[in-house]
Amino acid sequence: MAEFKTIETQEELNGIIEARLQRERAKYADYEQLKQDSAALKELQGKKYDDQITALNGQIQKAQSDLTAMKTRAEAAERSLLRSRIAAEKHLPAELADRLTGDDEAALRADAEVLSKLIAPVQPPAPLADPGQGTDAGKWGDLSNALK
Repeated sequence: MAEFKTIETQEELNGIIEARLQRERAKYADYEQLKQDSAALKELQGKKYDDQITALNGQIQKAQSDLTAMKTRAEAAERSLLRSRIAAEKHLPAELADRLTGDDEAALRADAEVLSKLIAPVQPPAPLADPGQGTDAGKWGDLSNALK
């Protein structure tokens, strides 16, 4: 360690203080740069998070839109199925099922009832009679007449 030297003038004191201040300032010389870098990093992170949030919000909106579309399709399919079922119950042709109107099952049934009164119900065709079938007496009688 150096030997202590007494300070005799104000200039010596100012020089010592200035040297000490320069050493301290040198320690923190990059403080402003670090402060700027930190602010820039925070801004980039904020922008990155904002971009991610924006992307996620877009995905959420698309999923909600898809869900709404699927719900609409499902409801339309359920209404169509209900109309078809009611038309079949009232023996209406399948082509008229889509013409049934109403907001609920009771209204659809009432409309089907009115429509079924206006048109003849669809009946399956009766099976054709087989002329070869009948009583044995009739067959033998025809055969005996044919042999004479």
